Amino acid sequence: MSSNSSAIKSQIFNKSDADVTFKSSDGILFALHKKNLAQHTGGFPPEETCAGPEVIELSEESETLELLFQFVYPPDDPSLKGVPFTSLLKLAHAAEKYMVYIARSACRMCMLYLLQRYHYENALENLKKEDLKSIVKYAAEHSYMDIMDDVASLLVPEPLHSTIFCFTCELQATWALYREQWIVLQREASENFLNHKFYCKTCIVSTVTTITLTDLTKGGATQSHLCDVYSQLRAQTEIKIKGIQKFSSIRN
Repeated sequence: MSSNSSAIKSQIFNKSDADVTFKSSDGILFALHKKNLAQHTGGFPPEETCAGPEVIELSEESETLELLFQFVYPPDDPSLKGVPFTSLLKLAHAAEKYMVYIARSACRMCMLYLLQRYHYENALENLKKEDLKSIVKYAAEHSYMDIMDDVASLLVPEPLHSTIFCFTCELQATWALYREQWIVLQREASENFLNHKFYCKTCIVSTVTTITLTDLTKGGATQSHLCDVYSQLRAQTEIKIKGIQKFSSIRN
């Protein structure tokens, strides 16, 4: 704990009747009510502590804390719509660290929304591959298996060495087993297509030489101009894709 009378006060959290003060890593003071923290969080000091002028220093930046602390004053919970992914991720980790109940749920639902939007619209908006890995780390660390199930297939095309350490030690073997399912199916689908292509006058002119992991995780290679037999092979592959075990259902 430390005192700093010259520090800048938050424009939102500066009530005169506040009885506990936090200081962000960039020097902003947040004056809150211990009663609200006790009711809506499980990771801050109890009500009977932190008396007097002392302030509690936190490692998070003011941008993160300003979002986080709004969740301890319901029902005025902030909207997370339009919050940049990097800010959302910082908020999600802070919500878990300090056990801010409503914020934990809100961040989890936002992560699911981003992933489900990708699956349905086939677009990652502003998310990058590194963002997907960050989502995996967040979900693995906090055991959000529903998020793991949504994000796992999106990372399958990435090399194992670049994804394995996104998972906790307990889940690394599960990830390897999950990914192996896709690799086996990819080899089988490629072999079936190439065997057919060799004898098919329609398909032999296709520039497609293999079925990739990316093709599979997006539902199968799309080549609508190929023959009916290829369409049947593709349909068979799509059925097998639906049979892939979810990440959460794999047991080592």
